[in-house]
Amino acid sequence: MDRRWGGVLVLVVAIVAALAGNARTKLVAGHGLTEQLPDPPAVGDCVLEALSESVLNAFDRTVEIRDFPSARISPCTGSRYGEVVAVLDTGLDYTAPSDGDVWGDPKSPANRCSSAVELYLGVPAADDRSSRWSPTASVAVAGLGPGPVLTDAGQRWVACVVVSLAESANDPRGTQRFTGTLQDALATLRLPPQLAQCAPSLPDPTLGSVSMIPCDRPHSAELLGFAWSDRPDNATKSRLAHECPELVGKLTGLADPTAHGRLRVRATSMQLPPDASDTDPDAVGPVYYYCGVEATSGLLLTGPMLGLDNGPLPIG
Repeated sequence: MDRRWGGVLVLVVAIVAALAGNARTKLVAGHGLTEQLPDPPAVGDCVLEALSESVLNAFDRTVEIRDFPSARISPCTGSRYGEVVAVLDTGLDYTAPSDGDVWGDPKSPANRCSSAVELYLGVPAADDRSSRWSPTASVAVAGLGPGPVLTDAGQRWVACVVVSLAESANDPRGTQRFTGTLQDALATLRLPPQLAQCAPSLPDPTLGSVSMIPCDRPHSAELLGFAWSDRPDNATKSRLAHECPELVGKLTGLADPTAHGRLRVRATSMQLPPDASDTDPDAVGPVYYYCGVEATSGLLLTGPMLGLDNGPLPIG
């Protein structure tokens, strides 16, 4: 008997073989077994199985959301695919606005989960984000429900979870397993190495795009910080370039972010075009800034620098 779904009445019976010359069977008296239903998950619990890309897009549906997928959730200290950041006790009872815009409703699970993730990660207040470095962490928010058995038993919760997006060559879609907690990770700058963002090179302002590759493939560069401003600003650009080495040191754990000259620390920027709907002829687009490291002397990185600490330098 599966003990996970306690509370379901199971009748234990024994079937007695038919007597010679008698085709009928006989049921021997049994007894009912009742087990305790598992409690809803708690903040900090682990998601113990991979989630598909469709789960991550659930909040973007423009229809009423009721059927959140379920997944194994449990307290843990080991590796995980995500962490519970909030539990909405009656999340399944939410009714979307008539226009289906769940993001426009502050009471929707989408907005409540998004806010909970920012609080859990330690994201700075909104007024402090512009033109400030933030780690380039590959995370997303998802919603999970109790599943059909527990829903039928009356549980109506929705668990808000933060997950790590897969960049591995072995798992190019959905979520990936990581070690360590994400709680306050953006405040402490102590992030799991599985969240690293690697690239063939640091972003080139002339290309207008950023190419990412899995960190378990040989690569030349790793992005560690991201910032933005509404318009070009030379003072902001200069300040961010000055702050980039310190950010690299904190995120990698290296006292010397250049690893004694084997790495080059560099900040780059990319000017985006104005919004197509902006009719102002003098309109300018925002500027994206990137802080990262590149291997020198024709070498390649063979793993993430993020969270390296005292580990061997992944370069060869």
